[in-house]
Amino acid sequence: AMDESVPPQESLPVLFQAAVDAHTRLLTLSALSDEFKALRDSAIAKFDLIQRIVRSVQVFSANETHGEHSTASLRFVLVTAYLADLWSRVNAAPSDPERDQKRIESIHRAFGYYREFLELCIQLQFTFADEEQLAYFLSLKPGSKRSRDERIAHMKALSETERKIKEYTKLLEEAAARPGGDEDLLREHHIEFIHCFVLKACDHMDMLVSELDLLSKMLKIKEAGEDLLRVPPRPPPEPPIVLTKEMVTRMAAEGTSIDRANFKLITRGYGPIGAPTMSIEQALTSGNACCSMANCVHKAPPPPTEEVEEENPKDEDNAAQEDRATMEAREMDEWKDYVRRGDGNRYNMG
Repeated sequence: AMDESVPPQESLPVLFQAAVDAHTRLLTLSALSDEFKALRDSAIAKFDLIQRIVRSVQVFSANETHGEHSTASLRFVLVTAYLADLWSRVNAAPSDPERDQKRIESIHRAFGYYREFLELCIQLQFTFADEEQLAYFLSLKPGSKRSRDERIAHMKALSETERKIKEYTKLLEEAAARPGGDEDLLREHHIEFIHCFVLKACDHMDMLVSELDLLSKMLKIKEAGEDLLRVPPRPPPEPPIVLTKEMVTRMAAEGTSIDRANFKLITRGYGPIGAPTMSIEQALTSGNACCSMANCVHKAPPPPTEEVEEENPKDEDNAAQEDRATMEAREMDEWKDYVRRGDGNRYNMG
């Protein structure tokens, strides 16, 4: 006999649609809001009730395939997938001292529902639910990793499935205007929707296993009494390299170089690549000379100004005018010798 707390089977489609609507609305809310938590718990309770009904009336038998089920009953394949997604969104309050442990329990419940969902799809013999392909996800363990090509193929399959769902949704909206609708189109839409959930379930299981591994390591560190924010000590600094003229001469003659990082420098007949070309004293002298030249302030010649011609220019001393022009030309030549082209527009770039 059916449990008295389970409502009759006739109300199952209505209850399922209400639970799906709650899940859809949940995706638009902030995960930190109280409304999100209340709606999430309500949706979990609804899908839990639907799961009990499906099991009590044995909607899916072990010896049946998806082709033997009606279009309406195919939607109930997603009950465990919805439950897994909802449980993966359960987090304890940040101030809860057992937050990590509770999160681990939520992940285990979500992972169990995802495994049940994939096993049901394999049992119903969907074309996209190949047992060999899903065996990796059914036996996921911490540290398991997919290859890059497998992840790319999975992403492309998910993108193609989402594109087909959009096309089916558009066609169903057009078919709704016709009397009776299109049963075959609706069935294909449900099957493609289940395919999309299978692909998403695989991705979510992969992420949940990684999170579970991280949380387990954090719990071990806390149980050992270690500080999670402790910065490891720095290694001791390496001693400085002091180059002398004798070292430079010897390395240039022998073709050797300093090999601090154990690099094998290649020589091409012009001395070792990376070998020093001057000693510390030579570099210091050259640097001081460059700094002295850079610190010399050379006054740029003033821009030419328009001079107002006097009424009697012949009265001006021609010799003084020629001397002034000569001095200005010398100052300009000296300024060009010390200031390179573009120095005035380097913006502190050295």
